[in-house]
Amino acid sequence: MRPSPLLLAAIAGATGLLIVSQAVAALRWKIVLSDDRLPWIYLFRLYIIGSFFGLFLPTSVGGDALRALATARSSARAGRAMASVLIDRGFGVVATFVYAGLGLILAPESLAVLNGDAVSSRAPGLAVSGLALAATGVGVLILRRSARVLALWHEGIATLGDLARSPRRLGRVSALALVSQGLIVLLWYTLARGMNFALPTSTFLWAVPLVTLSALLPVTFSGLGVREGVWLVLLAGSAIPQADVVAFSLLYFVCNLLVGVTGGILFVSSGLALAPADGAPA
Repeated sequence: MRPSPLLLAAIAGATGLLIVSQAVAALRWKIVLSDDRLPWIYLFRLYIIGSFFGLFLPTSVGGDALRALATARSSARAGRAMASVLIDRGFGVVATFVYAGLGLILAPESLAVLNGDAVSSRAPGLAVSGLALAATGVGVLILRRSARVLALWHEGIATLGDLARSPRRLGRVSALALVSQGLIVLLWYTLARGMNFALPTSTFLWAVPLVTLSALLPVTFSGLGVREGVWLVLLAGSAIPQADVVAFSLLYFVCNLLVGVTGGILFVSSGLALAPADGAPA
């Protein structure tokens, strides 16, 4: 694969889409958090910094943990702040499922890129997924005995209750979740066009959510290897060479790396504390 002006433009555009997606997600998080002490620009900065830490830890765990820790220290309600991170992530996951269902409903014929070999090759991936889910279940059972985790659970239920009692806020959070995830779908589509992949647009509606959800499994650092494996399975029936599929998937990591480097610079220069430059109350 030789870098071309089209490919470089696609990488730049996809990186920009990733940043915009995180900006939208930060606005969604602010509505969930409902804390006037923490302005959007501060939450957005934490999202970008979280991308840096997410490069070195499994999936999005590092970024989410950092956001929870930082907001707990800056908010008057630490428990609610930490619970808001989990709820924010949950809305993103639900939006991902919505896009997957939408893609399968609107264009079921796009599944033609899957063939018999692809289906049979999913067995190892399904086995890994099953083990990861089982480990998660065991972890949840263990953590349920922790008083701190139980307190966080109750804060989360209370936060969801507040959202449910405000249909307008709930609608805005849901809409922003769809917009944020839609930008990720567009990101992958942009990279595919940069690679000159001849794939129907509808393919990305269901394939990107599957890749995104698979990469959330705490199996590898930053989802490396998982995304590539899932894309190889999903595009096994296409005419795209496997090396190009792997390169296509790694380009997404390049976008994450560029945003992560920006987050690292922000972390060194600004730290995690709420600052007057963030528009914090005096």
